[in-house]
Amino acid sequence: MKRKLILVVLVFAVLFGAFAAFTACADETTGSFKAEYEIRSGESVSIGGGVTYEIVGEYEGVSIDAKTGVITFDDSAPYTQILVVAKKDGKVVSETKVTLVSDFQTPTLTFTNLTDNIVDGETVTAVSDTGSAVTYELKESVSGISIGRTTGRVSFAASVEDGTAFTVVASSRGATAEHAFKASTENFVTAEETTQYTSLESPCDVGFKLDFASDETVAGQGVLGVQEGNSLLDESLYEYDAATRMLRLKKEAFASWTTGEHALKIVTAKNSVSVTVIAATKFINTAEDLASINDSAEALSGYYVMMSDIDLSAYCQAHAEEGYWEPIGVYHDVTDGTALADAFKGTFDGNGHKITGFHIYRDDVNDTTAFNAGLFGYIDTSAVIRNLGLESDEYNAARSYSGLFAGVNTGTIENCYVKGDFECIGNCTGGFVGRNEGTIENAYVLGDVIGEQMVGAFAGRNMGELINCYAVASDAGASPVSTLVGSEEGQASGQCFESQEAFESFDFPFGEPWVVGEGAPYLKEAVKTYYMNGIALTGIPETAYKGSDISLSAIVTPSGAVDAGELVYTASVGTISDGVLHLPYDTDASVCVVTVTCGEFSDSAEISLLDPAVTFGIESDTLVKATEYDLFVSVLPDTAELKGALKYQIVDDGGDSRITITSDGKITVSRNSKWTSVTVRAYVEIDGKVIAEAEKTFAIADPV
Repeated sequence: MKRKLILVVLVFAVLFGAFAAFTACADETTGSFKAEYEIRSGESVSIGGGVTYEIVGEYEGVSIDAKTGVITFDDSAPYTQILVVAKKDGKVVSETKVTLVSDFQTPTLTFTNLTDNIVDGETVTAVSDTGSAVTYELKESVSGISIGRTTGRVSFAASVEDGTAFTVVASSRGATAEHAFKASTENFVTAEETTQYTSLESPCDVGFKLDFASDETVAGQGVLGVQEGNSLLDESLYEYDAATRMLRLKKEAFASWTTGEHALKIVTAKNSVSVTVIAATKFINTAEDLASINDSAEALSGYYVMMSDIDLSAYCQAHAEEGYWEPIGVYHDVTDGTALADAFKGTFDGNGHKITGFHIYRDDVNDTTAFNAGLFGYIDTSAVIRNLGLESDEYNAARSYSGLFAGVNTGTIENCYVKGDFECIGNCTGGFVGRNEGTIENAYVLGDVIGEQMVGAFAGRNMGELINCYAVASDAGASPVSTLVGSEEGQASGQCFESQEAFESFDFPFGEPWVVGEGAPYLKEAVKTYYMNGIALTGIPETAYKGSDISLSAIVTPSGAVDAGELVYTASVGTISDGVLHLPYDTDASVCVVTVTCGEFSDSAEISLLDPAVTFGIESDTLVKATEYDLFVSVLPDTAELKGALKYQIVDDGGDSRITITSDGKITVSRNSKWTSVTVRAYVEIDGKVIAEAEKTFAIADPV
């Protein structure tokens, strides 16, 4: 009986162990994904079996819990399909496609155009309240009218009549909206100038003069609003003058702007007028302004607009020992990643103006700026230079990879010209550019070019694109230059003419802002400015002698502003005529305050007044008998009135006529004079009053 009990226990133990082993094995069984899932955020794709879960690839806003298989996501990308894998021991054991179903909000679309009349090239705009992208199409095809699917830009063929109706359908995430518009092809409102500049350094109001095409009904309603993007500007930021039909956009509107182009729409009862305000880092008015672009890497990335012609003659001469002109933007011959740290990366708009008096002479092989030299040195890929003329009457020279306008260009240059001679010591020499790797369009150069290798009348080496670029052959050097490009490795269109006459008789394919006719093409001012933002006195000395004349001048910013009007000068001392301040020599004042006023703007400066002075210029302190000496007496200020009133006197000579002094300041001591010293007085006397005086005592010596 005891044996049977033991046997039963053993059998039971074996059976229990087998069952436990079977159960354990079943717990480790790995399931498989379904072929495809469709889930919402927070749901799981778990299959059990001790696996981990991963999403293949990266999806913004989508994540999976590695242990539970719970997937969470936002509604930024509804109906996105992803691939999920299950892994065990680092190996993929199952995979599936998962479609993410988002309970996103259906957007509401709203058209933002403030007028239903659309002109050719204008954009129709609808916005989604959820920020989703919007596409556009015509509800029904209309002959001659098309619309950009993603831009909403409307285009009309010449056959489209004024008032032709068309309906635009805007769509986004299953939502649609439609709006009816009319084509405005006749008598629509335009702006005299569609582009204006302002400077973020010193903002000024900008103006747009409207032309209502003789539609007095529309003109009478004026401006209904000004739109930036999808928002209307606050009415306090602009004002409209019905008499002049000028919209004045106030500088406060630009307070939060960055540099670059800003598109606006001026809304009228007829149509919207598309205009652009360009916010510049700084207006360029002087040689110093131009040179300051090199001040920092940040400045080299700025947006600049020239507001007047600039003469560099005086500036270059003052920097003769430094090579006259330092190129804007420098290439550093290093391999540490900073080679282009100081290259020009910004935008420079000459606005149709020219730079004259340019001079560069850099031949030192150890001078970094002698290579890649020109008005601009190294122009980076992001840079844009346009609408600028450069003229030089000097002998200009530099080393390899140099040209008069630019050393190396990898950016974009358009509508620019050069007049001047250039010599390069080395290779890659061009009258306009040394080496071009970017794009240069609508440009020419007139002048002699001398170089050693890869020499071209326009470019030494072209690895980029030259479009409508021109030059004249040069025979100034040992080897005549008769080709447009020295080494052509890119694409070039244009011509190198055999003579100046052939160049001037050519019909250039240049458009705005060029003026093409007889002779060389020239640039006209691209943009007219309407409103000034300030005025500053220039050239006013800190000190001046009483009795002197001071020429008064001031700079209006922006220069050439239409509303600048007449400059009015006043001074607390003296009189002003023809822009010259005449300081009286007999005033008791110690300071003169000069003020210039123009409209609502003014500027003042103080001049410390110095009493007139007489000085002896003779260096010797001894007069040798029987010898004539020039006292070299000078009067400050150096005016004809004071010099004409200069007198001389021998002080306490005891009636010794053997010491004489002439009216022009020459003194002689007779051989027979018994005096051992003499004091001479020089003084200015007007109307019986001594204005200035000085004395000098000399020892008297016998001849050797």
